[in-house]
Order: sequence, then structure tokens, then C-alpha cells
Amino acid sequence: MSHRPQLLVFLSLLISPVFIAAQDTNLSIAIQYIQTLIQKSGADVGVAFRTLDGKTEWFSRVDDAFHAASTMKIPVMVELFHQVREGKLKLDEPLVVKNEFHSLVDGSIYTARSRRRFRN
Repeated sequence: MSHRPQLLVFLSLLISPVFIAAQDTNLSIAIQYIQTLIQKSGADVGVAFRTLDGKTEWFSRVDDAFHAASTMKIPVMVELFHQVREGKLKLDEPLVVKNEFHSLVDGSIYTARSRRRFRN
């Protein structure tokens, strides 16, 4: 098993189909650039990219298995930056993180338990 960092990146970009058609060369350049960054990072990276109209897509290592925690980093960061933009949070301020979730079904409280022990 590889001990390299694992990262699964979902790129769901809101790009107009007209823009993509006109920028096909730029998309190819962007893909080459992204692949270079991935290679230099040494991380295991999977990418899923598709325009909203489904006419343009690019997938890399989509059949590889990644740990679920790796898949959650992107949506969490998207929400974080959304709240920063809305003025609800600032990136340079501490953020309290609770190990508590409420069930969407019945509202009961759930906490994640880990067998790992983390050091400060």
C-alpha cells in the first residue's frame, strides 16, 4: 500500500458550453497543466470534470478507490470559502469544529468515533 498522500478532486465548474467550444485549446492546455501539477505533487489524485451541459468532460483515475475522508475535503472547502464570501467567517480566525452531526431522518445526534489517536 502506498503511503503517498491521497486526494480526490472533483472539478465541477460552471462554464458556459459556448465558452468551452471556443476554448477547446485552452482546455487541453489546462488538462496538461493539471496533470503536471498532480505528477509533481506525488499525491494520488483522481479528477472528474464535466460541464453542466455534459458536452465537455475529462476524467482521470476515476476507477481508483480513495478513502471517503479524501472525498469530503473539497465540499468542505467549498462551503468554507462560501461562508467567507458571505462574511460569516474569516480565514485568519479560529474555527470551532464539533464531532456532532444530526440525522436528516430523525434529527438524532451522531458522533464519529475513530480508533486513531492524534497527538498535539
